[in-house]
Amino acid sequence: MFEDDKADDRRRYFRIDDHVALRVRQIDPADLEAAVSRMQLGLPDRIGLASSFSSSSHNMRHTLEKFRREQPDLASYMEELNEKLDLLIQLLAVHENDMPDQPTHHVQLSASGIAFDTRDAPPLGAILEMTLLLFPSFTCLRLFGTVVNEQPASGHADSDTHVGVDFTHIRESDRELIIRHVVQRQSTLLREARIALGEKD
Repeated sequence: MFEDDKADDRRRYFRIDDHVALRVRQIDPADLEAAVSRMQLGLPDRIGLASSFSSSSHNMRHTLEKFRREQPDLASYMEELNEKLDLLIQLLAVHENDMPDQPTHHVQLSASGIAFDTRDAPPLGAILEMTLLLFPSFTCLRLFGTVVNEQPASGHADSDTHVGVDFTHIRESDRELIIRHVVQRQSTLLREARIALGEKD
């Protein structure tokens, strides 16, 4: 099910710089309502199924950790099998939607929104359907949002615009996937920064 984002909640989400594959399509309100209705009726597309599987896989890890104490070899095998199935389903979703397997955009991403540069900027208030592919997990998500700000992109051609989008309808499980990705990305950036400082010393 989709969740309407609340403006008061957006401040608590961290925003990171990231490189993702992103496809954007402007839609009208009628299309948004139809998409939300399909999700609420439990009729997700393959992207929805893939993200649901990723959420279930994460939840299973807690059970596996308890199981690991009694049968560690079997728990490790089950975890590896689950990760392979997760990756396979994600790749099927990517292939079905013809998404590139390499990043296409540098973005600022949080669980409440996304910002990116584009040469074909939609108008303020436009509703966007976004297919987002996260690396290196190949987590594929379909999100809907509204353009809330635009400004000239820095360091790019005059025709580029930096567009900020707030997620307006997002499944809670997809929000959790983004939160986990952001946390992992933060850890990676901090580790890289520590290594760089160590090399300078």
